[in-house]
Amino acid sequence: MKTFLIGMLYSGENEYAESRRSVERQTLGDWELLRIENLPNKQAHDSLYRAFMEKADRFRFFLKLDADTVLNSERSLEILLSLLEVPERDLLVTDAHDWISDTPIPAGMQSYSNRVRWPASPDQLMVDHTPVFPGHGHRQYLPPVPIAVHSPDPSSFQAFRYGVHRALKAIQPDRRGKDVRRAVLHWSILKNIWRSYRARGDARRLAALLGVEAVLSGLGDRLKLLESYSGCYARGLFTELTRPSVAEQESGLQRLWDYESVNDMRWTGALYSEPWVERATIKDIDPARML
Repeated sequence: MKTFLIGMLYSGENEYAESRRSVERQTLGDWELLRIENLPNKQAHDSLYRAFMEKADRFRFFLKLDADTVLNSERSLEILLSLLEVPERDLLVTDAHDWISDTPIPAGMQSYSNRVRWPASPDQLMVDHTPVFPGHGHRQYLPPVPIAVHSPDPSSFQAFRYGVHRALKAIQPDRRGKDVRRAVLHWSILKNIWRSYRARGDARRLAALLGVEAVLSGLGDRLKLLESYSGCYARGLFTELTRPSVAEQESGLQRLWDYESVNDMRWTGALYSEPWVERATIKDIDPARML
């Protein structure tokens, strides 16, 4: 029985090659790589979890590694294994350093024992649904993590869709029953993007915030963005919103993001507004999720 099956999800991420290289240079060589490429977000995750369950008799542990996540040392898998080899530990969530927001983010990587099972979930937005397992889960946010960096070199469009996707999770516009804890988490990450831009610059951070505004300010077709945050429509909207100069983009965003308390009110207003379309109900929302 091998130690790790690493499931890598790819949908155009700029770091794909570097993510694969970071796995290939690991000192722990007892792993196989399963690549799931260019599928819609929900379908990709369902395919990954189905593969994990089907291969439970061949691997001790499973690692979900997105193609924009890069292991930051040759010993990352060794460290991860040491954190997993705790009696009755079936789920491990490890923080990663997020480049866009320049802050640690929860669930940068998720690892599982081969005892974990994923029941079917209808949720189209929160696709990392909670698995079922007999033991316990653990979030590791103190050293020795982070052992990976999230999206260290995104394309501008990749940054834009990052903003769209996290904004959707921050307001959850497809349901009445909100997972407020998760909404707060994603909103805090988005606020850190503006802080990071003010401290360190980089127009890709502005692109991410324009993605947020596409959702929060209704700059595009909200239902199309809800259905696909990375498809042809989103790419066309990205081209339109990033056409102004960087100085013009910054000026427009500054009026919205420099005043944090007012910005927070915009978010809470969107969070508690009527759903754009009702795709999920309270029974689909699990407040104990790790993401």
